[in-house]
Parts: sequence; structure tokens; C-alpha cells
Amino acid sequence: MLAEIRAEAERIAGDLAAIRRHLHQNPELSYKEVNTSAYLSRLLSEWGIKHRIGVGGHGIVADLGPAGKSPKVAFRADMDALPIQEQVQIPFCSTVPGVAHLCGHDAHVAMALGAVRILQNRIGAEGEAIRLLLQPAEELPPGGAEAMIRDGALAGIDSVVALHVCDLPVGQFGLRSGAVTASVDRFQAQVKGRGCHGANPHLGLDPIVIAAGIIQAFQTLVSRTKDPREPAVLSVCRVEAGQQYNILPDTVTMEGTLRAFSPKVREDLLARAERVVRDYPRLFGGEGEWTVSAGHGSVVNDPALALTAARLVEEGWGKEAVVEIPPQNFGEDFANYGDKARLLLVLVGAGPAAVLHSPGFLLDEGVLKEGAAFLAGLMLRLSRGSD
Repeated sequence: MLAEIRAEAERIAGDLAAIRRHLHQNPELSYKEVNTSAYLSRLLSEWGIKHRIGVGGHGIVADLGPAGKSPKVAFRADMDALPIQEQVQIPFCSTVPGVAHLCGHDAHVAMALGAVRILQNRIGAEGEAIRLLLQPAEELPPGGAEAMIRDGALAGIDSVVALHVCDLPVGQFGLRSGAVTASVDRFQAQVKGRGCHGANPHLGLDPIVIAAGIIQAFQTLVSRTKDPREPAVLSVCRVEAGQQYNILPDTVTMEGTLRAFSPKVREDLLARAERVVRDYPRLFGGEGEWTVSAGHGSVVNDPALALTAARLVEEGWGKEAVVEIPPQNFGEDFANYGDKARLLLVLVGAGPAAVLHSPGFLLDEGVLKEGAAFLAGLMLRLSRGSD
């Protein structure tokens, strides 16, 4: 069966490249995927696939298979682009200044639609139903996953699968059981002091020095309060203070991110960081404020689903195509589906230049047929209860 599926994916590879290139040339940012959604809806309609639009914003849900059967398994692809200027010169570059598909979401959608085309020919009247989720707003919190869940996208679903391109060679698949991606939290801290001339710091209260102490303390939290066997990163990525070279400001604002794989570590570090921000400035007579924006947890792969996927790759592509990956520090709002269903996130090789979120991101389109064939084969296997 897998050989036939791969052959079918090969036959439609040109169509998948055309879909991917259209999306690549016409990227839309999170929550603004109006034209993207309309384009994908037109394709599904042309293929005779009934679907629901406007799910969780600009999302689409389609159930494949016999009418009246409720799907238990689903596969998801994200459709939004990034606010980054593309630097690679290709014939189908982004036509939108400062916006580009540099995380491979255009390829994710093309692979998912390729799986749809293959599954159309293989789910008969007696087959099991399978659900397609085309999700908006993966890149920007609070993310489209939660909104789609609220709109019923996971009703009746037991398992959800997603692919994400990576810099492995084409034809290789990155798999692991357990935590795959990090939790993601965005924080903002503000230190309030008292401005004065830089020549007379004793007449004011320097918030920059206090902020520097907080930044150093954050690193101590990671290195000295957390079990070193538990990965975590606490990074201050933006600091804003002052307007003149010789005037100390009243306030300093800092923004950053926490990444972790353990819910306990995540909760503990956020609590400790808040105490540092609120308590440390008081030692000098200042004040600290702390805010955490809506984040999401870690994607945790179900062991049985991961094993099924590994066996499928071995059968269809060979043992050498299965790459056991370490946990990845990037975040994925795919994690939110884990509150309702078992998850499986698989990294699929798109070539060494497929460096995520880089202006030089360059994807080998050979990944499209491989990802489509893998998705189709896995969804058929899972829908038939073969995990």
C-alpha cells in the first residue's frame, strides 16, 4: 500500500508545488489569512470536498470519508506567515514586503492537501472518516488552535497529527516519544526608579542598574534553582530605557521568553522570576511590575502514535529514514490540541537550508510528496485502529 501511495504522491508532486508556490507568493500574517483561506476553500470545493470555513477565525475543517461517520483522527496544517523580509531570490518570492512563509507553513498546507487527494481515492464507502484541520494564527499568541477548539474542530477526535518541516535531508523524518517542543511564555517586566542627570546619580534612583541585576538574577534562577537535568531557557530579548545619553530614565521595560519542557519547571521559574522582578527593586527603593502574556505548553507525543509513525517510515522509506530527535526549543500552539486528544508532531526533512524563521530559509520542494505520502499512509493506518 505504501508503495502505491508514494507513487501517487509522485504523480501529484507538480500540483503540490503549484499550491505551495501560490501560498509562498501571497503570504498573510496571523489573524489576517482571508485570501489564503478563500484560496484553500476553492481548492477543496473543486475537489468535491465538503468543508466548513470560518472556524477559529479563518480556519477550515473538512471530514473525509463516508457521510454520517464521525472521525476519530485528524491531521492539522497551519497557514499563517511571518513578519520577516525574505532574502532568498527564487522565482516565486513573496510579493508582500516584510511578510514571508519562512517557517514552512505553505509547505505544511501543500502536504496536507496532497494527503487529501491521496485519501480521496482510498477511503471507500466502508472506510473510516478522517478530519482535515487547516489552522490560522499559529505564529502569534494566543494562537488559532484554541479558537478552533472552541469552534468544535476537535469534536469526537481522539488523535491529531501534524508535520513541521526541518533541516533534515529530504526523505528523513524526525520522531520522538514524549516532549517534542518547549512550552512558550512571553513576559514583560518594568522597573520604576527616579530619573536624574547621569552626572548626579545619587539624586535619583537608577532603574537601569536595577534592571541589570534582575537580568543577572534570571540566569541564576536557571542555573541554580532548577534541576540541571531539566532543560529550560529564560531569555530577556528586549530592553528599552531612556532617550538621552546623559539622563537616567524613570523606567526600564524588558521583554523576553521562557521555554521549558516540564510543566513543573515552567510554573516554578515563572513564579520565581516574578518574585525577583517585584522584590529586587525594593532593596533600592524602586518598584517592579511583572506581566505574562498567554502562552502554551509543550507538545508531548503520544508513545503509541510515535511508534506507529516510526514503523510506517521504516516500511515505506527504510530504517535509516527514522531520525530520533532531541526535544526542540521552538514552540508550537499545536500543543493546545493536547488538552482534548493524543498528539503526534513529526519533523519532516526539507533540506539543510530549511532553517526556521531565517530570512534565508530555503525549502527543497521534494519534501512535499514525501510529507503527503507519509500523512496519507499514517492517517489510513490510524483511522483503521492500527496503532
